[in-house]
Amino acid sequence: RALYKDAYDLVNGVISNIYNLNDYSRIVDCLKNISYALFYARHYDIAHEIFSLLLHFLRLFNMEEQAYNSFLPSRSDILILKTIIDLDRKDVIHATINFNQIESTVNSVTMEEKPLIPFIRAILLANDSMFEESEKAVELCVQEFKKIKSNQTHKICFVYFEYAVLLKRLNQMELSQKYLDLGYNLAKENNFAYYTKNKDSVSVEDYLNGYEKYDELNINLAFLLEKAEKENLLTQLHKRIHDYQFLNKVKTNNLRSSNLKKYIENTVLYIYEYCFAESVFIGELTDEGAGTLYSISRGKSVNISSQKWKKLFKESTNKEVTQFVYKEKQQLFFGNMTQFEYKFGIVIIPTEQNPFTNESINTLNIALSTIQSQIVIYKQDENLLFLSTTDTLSLLNNRHALQKQLLVEGDRIRRYAKRKSTKIQVSIAFMDLDNFKYYNDTFGHNAGDLFITCFAKLLKNTCRQVDFISRFGGDEFVVVMTDTNETESCRVYERLKEALAKEEYFIPQLRNLLGVNTLEIPSNRYLGFSMGICTNYDIEDASDLNAVLKNADKALYHSKETCKGTCTIWSDIKDKVQK
Repeated sequence: RALYKDAYDLVNGVISNIYNLNDYSRIVDCLKNISYALFYARHYDIAHEIFSLLLHFLRLFNMEEQAYNSFLPSRSDILILKTIIDLDRKDVIHATINFNQIESTVNSVTMEEKPLIPFIRAILLANDSMFEESEKAVELCVQEFKKIKSNQTHKICFVYFEYAVLLKRLNQMELSQKYLDLGYNLAKENNFAYYTKNKDSVSVEDYLNGYEKYDELNINLAFLLEKAEKENLLTQLHKRIHDYQFLNKVKTNNLRSSNLKKYIENTVLYIYEYCFAESVFIGELTDEGAGTLYSISRGKSVNISSQKWKKLFKESTNKEVTQFVYKEKQQLFFGNMTQFEYKFGIVIIPTEQNPFTNESINTLNIALSTIQSQIVIYKQDENLLFLSTTDTLSLLNNRHALQKQLLVEGDRIRRYAKRKSTKIQVSIAFMDLDNFKYYNDTFGHNAGDLFITCFAKLLKNTCRQVDFISRFGGDEFVVVMTDTNETESCRVYERLKEALAKEEYFIPQLRNLLGVNTLEIPSNRYLGFSMGICTNYDIEDASDLNAVLKNADKALYHSKETCKGTCTIWSDIKDKVQK
């Protein structure tokens, strides 16, 4: 309605309360409203001063990135209005510099102010005496204003009157009168008294000299600037402390994490707390696929699919620099921590209330390098542990790991016996493959390796998860079963025997290896196994599991000597063997 003075008086009546606000986005919004009222009422000097302060606040409090699609003015919006004032003051140098900045960041200009860009272009063209092109730019400005859903008519009036002023200064009297008439008629149709001055016609002089006097601004801009800079300094100090505490947590996380799983959980928590993020994820890409290892979400639980993880890793091609990259389509930050054969990544989804600043992204990039290095160390340690405790053919625990397990389990038995007067029963099954030598000699070592791996898988699928399964050496295997008596141990033998029969003694796998459709194997040559079982209840020192293992081996020897393919329990033969 072009009631600029009413708008100014309304804001100016309450603006003194601005000193009590700590939210500078609200302060910026208040200053924007009063400066716009001053600008369109041609109080250019004070408007220009407030515009300069607004630009300083946007930069000081990192509001430039959050201005678009919010109630805050964008930096480009304010530059547009400042440029118009600079051109009115004939400060062409500053106006041209500002206009070049506006054109380079045109996407950040809000919809309501974007039509003023062709108006500035029109002014520059008119100053170069290119009046035909200048008029086309004015017409484009007017048409762009008309496309906006909210009523922008008062701005069109402003453009017509300002353009008329410019043309008169350039001695284009006829053109000046044309746009003055356009502005006046439009203002009269909409009852814009500010422009019509309640007259039947107006001149350029009426427009320039007839602006209303405003009350003095009820705030001290210099004091407000000083207050803002002090508070920003304090905020930056708190931010530096916050950054230091976060980086220190990340740096010392390995001291608080006993394994990679715990390290990743702590890392996700630290990032989540530091960023006040919506969600944080750490994922891994392997030959088997990709997935989330651990995540935290503020609201509704969010998940990242395997395909999405793969896409993020694929798009992140710069492996030389470890840093977060913003994915605009997904509205997330992705940090690729790929190094050597280890492929890990972090996804951060920020909240609208806490957008990332350049400083926070730099801090996160420092943390990302530390996290990457530490994860690689954990993975290398895991690989070393795997190589030192795993049989590379069967992928079962090796003999070294078995000896360690017997010591650990024996120590647990002793502690329970002392503290709780409880005697834990542990059974050990020692087994050896029957007819293994036949396949090794007849079909070669590849066939022998095949049977070792197939039998290892059979053991894993048949035994309990709590059972400790190992390859003792050659075609010998050992299973340590805690809280298990002799009868229960024998069931392992029965289940294994049934499972082996269902697998047709691995003959189909052997045919595939040899590349033949048929293979005649005599039934007495089918792969089998013999077993010996001993429990720690059958020895004097129940915690001496090495003695249990030796007795299980003796029971196995008895099975092999007397009847292959059977299971012998040490308690049934120990008296006979000892004699």
